[in-house]
Amino acid sequence: MALRLATVERELLAARREAIEKDQYISELEEKLDMVTMATASPGALEQRCAALQKQVDEMEEFLNDYGMIWVGRNDEEVNGLKALSGAQKTLWMPETSVVNGPSFAVDYDVILKNIQELNFLAGEGTKRIIQTTQGARLEAPDTIPLTLYKNGVVMFQGPFRPFTDPSTQQCITDLTDGYFPSELQLRFPEGVPFQVTDHRDTVFESMTLESLFPGQGHHLDKKESYVAEAHCTKEDREKKTTSVLPGSKVPLDKFLKRLPESVVHNGRVIDIRSGIVQALQSSEPNTKVTLVDTPVVCEIKHRVDTADSNRPITPAHMTTIRVKSENGDQTYILKMRYTDTIGDIRRQIMKQRPKDIQPFEIRSSFPSQTLCDDTAVLRDCGLVPSANLFLFKPSKPN
Repeated sequence: MALRLATVERELLAARREAIEKDQYISELEEKLDMVTMATASPGALEQRCAALQKQVDEMEEFLNDYGMIWVGRNDEEVNGLKALSGAQKTLWMPETSVVNGPSFAVDYDVILKNIQELNFLAGEGTKRIIQTTQGARLEAPDTIPLTLYKNGVVMFQGPFRPFTDPSTQQCITDLTDGYFPSELQLRFPEGVPFQVTDHRDTVFESMTLESLFPGQGHHLDKKESYVAEAHCTKEDREKKTTSVLPGSKVPLDKFLKRLPESVVHNGRVIDIRSGIVQALQSSEPNTKVTLVDTPVVCEIKHRVDTADSNRPITPAHMTTIRVKSENGDQTYILKMRYTDTIGDIRRQIMKQRPKDIQPFEIRSSFPSQTLCDDTAVLRDCGLVPSANLFLFKPSKPN
């Protein structure tokens, strides 16, 4: 009953909103109809309205003349341009961003470097700020923005590469050339921030993404000329210095994991964040070696394939596929097991594939994240059917 009442209330609220919108729409149509009716029924009233507006304009011009000002107004071209601009801003497609800017955009690297030095001085480069902490306060140097200048574009922060043909990149370079802090960063850093500049003006950055999506040459929409889409790039420049690697060193895995919480609570469950990230990163390694373990189920399948007579053994029923990844992620074991097998069977099969002098290991599952310590536990009872991913870890406590 309560559910039905809530449903009826929602429908009633929606109907009220629809009725209000329709009333507004009807009132607008009635006003338009009244204007049309008045204009067709009594043309004199419309003429009187026009005369009143003209008188008001004359009075405004006389008021401006009293102060020595003259109303200039806008011509038809300016009005049409403003209408086109407002219409373009209301849509998702921006025509000006689709026009390829030619190689006429010049970059003065020396002026940019000089202006960045002045901006860094104003932003407090080399000084330290007082940061309030729970234990008091400490001095901390302001953050810096890494900026790498290339012959055909720039890389800000950790990427992506921004070619000089991009209008936003041109605006950023224009701001730096004029001695201003880039407008695109003013909301994020209202007080300014120093730049850490790397000058690679003689190196051409080859963006693999751009080349794969837009190969060949670019063309102007209003010209027949064509040019390579990457500005300031000649054949000689490409033969000298090229790179496709973004600047900046990669963060080590251990430092990256320290920035993450160890675990979070979601819907009453404790989720191990760090182990999940490690598993995801290890699973993305391209040099992983995959080994199909000869379990009894696999041997039975092979025997069935090799048997040519009609008395082939029945295909194993209730079979599960277990993928087990090693500690460092360079080895993946695929085990075909029965539902009635145990965790101890998985442990024994893996130990057969590993050297005898290797350290003991723990078997963990990802979802839910738990350590499978009971070797007598059945795979079906552990939820490892019809397939599952397991991971090996060094034991938390030495045996």
